Amino acid sequence: MATSTAIPSTNDYRRFRAAIIAEEEQHSLGKDLILNADEKSCNEKLLAMKRRELYGPSDRQPWQRNFLRSAGIIEASSVFQFIKKLPKGASLHSHLYASASYKYVVNDLLYRDDIYVCNIDGRIKLKFLAKTDVNSGCESLADKRNSVDFDDWLDAHLLVKDSDNIEDVWNGFRKIFTFTYDLFSYVDVLEDYIHRVLLEHYLDNVMYVEVRTPFVPMYDLKNTTYDPEDFVSKLWDIVNKFKRKYPDFVGMKIIYAPYRASNVAIVKENFKILKRIAGKYPGFIAGIDLVGFEEEGTLLHYLDELQSIGEHLPFYFHAGETNRHGAFVDHNILDAILLGSKRIGHALALPKHPSLMRMVKEKNIAVEVCPISNQMLGFVSDLRNHPATYLISRGYPVVVCNDDPGNWGAEGLSYDWYLAFMAMSGENAGLELLKKLAMNSIEYSALDDAQKALALKIWTDKWNQFISDFTNEI
Repeated sequence: MATSTAIPSTNDYRRFRAAIIAEEEQHSLGKDLILNADEKSCNEKLLAMKRRELYGPSDRQPWQRNFLRSAGIIEASSVFQFIKKLPKGASLHSHLYASASYKYVVNDLLYRDDIYVCNIDGRIKLKFLAKTDVNSGCESLADKRNSVDFDDWLDAHLLVKDSDNIEDVWNGFRKIFTFTYDLFSYVDVLEDYIHRVLLEHYLDNVMYVEVRTPFVPMYDLKNTTYDPEDFVSKLWDIVNKFKRKYPDFVGMKIIYAPYRASNVAIVKENFKILKRIAGKYPGFIAGIDLVGFEEEGTLLHYLDELQSIGEHLPFYFHAGETNRHGAFVDHNILDAILLGSKRIGHALALPKHPSLMRMVKEKNIAVEVCPISNQMLGFVSDLRNHPATYLISRGYPVVVCNDDPGNWGAEGLSYDWYLAFMAMSGENAGLELLKKLAMNSIEYSALDDAQKALALKIWTDKWNQFISDFTNEI
């Protein structure tokens, strides 16, 4: 005999439905925070701006188009202007030689003397050269600037291009780093470049930066090549000089990040050098990562070397920056977790692995979410469908990062924060989410406990002042 299902009354149905919606929202990132009266007032204004933009014309919604075509839309946004003023804490996933803005490189660095465009073994590179060292494969950048198509040529070598083929995008991405590597590692440019990286973040209300970089062999016009310790020493001096000028800037640390497709013997030798230098600059070298297209070298490939160096320095691995599922590269997340990575970069593949999701939550491993990078490199076309939307909705430890802002014309951290806030969180996610992201960036940083306490105090003072200023404006 068929059984009947009782149909609840309209009022009961609506109450039950509302309870489920409320329960879901309570799981979202930041919902554990309690806003004070001024913050609530600020939040009402913020949510009104957010909803207005979410329901605006489709051609004014930048999360579904290439950043190179949407930056202007973002900059005109009221929410973006709000986020720019907001104290964002720390930037935890930036590649050093893509951290300064495109406009700085084009309008400042490339107007310096002695820069040449050279074809070296079939690769186009910018390089500082003494006139006596110029050969037939090199052309003065100043002379090339006179060509009709110079601006287009420069963009083609400095900006990531949109493509449906991820491997094509990555090939272009590699060429950008090849093109600029010798430009940034020229010893007389490096100080200005690092200062600019710090300044652009500081002006974007970021108070601490962690950069990924290998130990770069600096050079000068006398063909002197400096060793890795010289590079670290120079960065150390530049950061401390910047902190003296801006006392409310907490600092910068290095995550040593060699190319993941390197020969095992080279990696082993580099780790020996790393261990020696880290001993001389304790705390300045925050940890270790491997960078590059993940399919070129998995963590498992370097297991012995990583286990050995892991006794001395923590890991902050890129892992799961892939659309593949079940392939060898997809298991990088598993190895990152088993090796004890403090944070995981990108982790696009994470929601496909229920067991790993549980482990990340239990081990309190933060996920470094880089919205623009993931879109520009072809992994996600519409950021509303980004895998991290699930992590944010379930309250996973997330930090929002900028990855390589200089390679797509961004500056600082606000563009990525804006897109994460607008496209990757719920319509009712407001100030509590932004506050949590800022607090997470300090909590999951490589700062020690004393440094975190100081950073949190400085950030809290800035946050309270920001809320007060915004409340008085409205």
